Amino acid sequence: MHANLLPWTLVSIPAIVLAGTFLHFAYGWSGRRRILAVFTPVNESVWEHLKMAYWPLMLYIWVAFTLLDPPASLLSATAAGFLVTAALMFGLFYLTVRAAPDPANTGRLVADGIIFVIAVAAGQLLSYVLVGRINLDTTIGLVLLLAPGIALAFLTFAPPRLPLFQDQLNGTYGVPPSDSGRRSPHSR
Repeated sequence: MHANLLPWTLVSIPAIVLAGTFLHFAYGWSGRRRILAVFTPVNESVWEHLKMAYWPLMLYIWVAFTLLDPPASLLSATAAGFLVTAALMFGLFYLTVRAAPDPANTGRLVADGIIFVIAVAAGQLLSYVLVGRINLDTTIGLVLLLAPGIALAFLTFAPPRLPLFQDQLNGTYGVPPSDSGRRSPHSR
């Protein structure tokens, strides 16, 4: 393991959580600017909430490669860590929805926040443990790391009609219909 990465990994967990929390609200705060739809959740679907973990993670990787001299295996280790983050976000969300239904959504925000923190922490810690143990080609690691971002962006504008992509509050998919061809009056 790379000791200089441990402090960065530990700092990255609250940083990703805070940045992801900001991203959760950024689309609405921006007046629903379509360009931000690539980077921010545009609805309350489980899929869209992956952006809260993914894009801050990409910033972390950029900072790590800019300020540190991490091994190339950090790319593939981070890709594996993000897959665990995504699996935990999906799995724990659906587990809590089934185990503790909350039709009024009164406790949903707290539960979702706890799930987000657990998923990010688990993904980042796994990534740290895997550095140096995964020896994939740098290009493969980069592709594995960038593929989710491409999927997140594409499926925001062309989501399949599956529960994973459905807004939990209003049943819509992807960019809200009122945003599909024009900017919101609040976007100026």
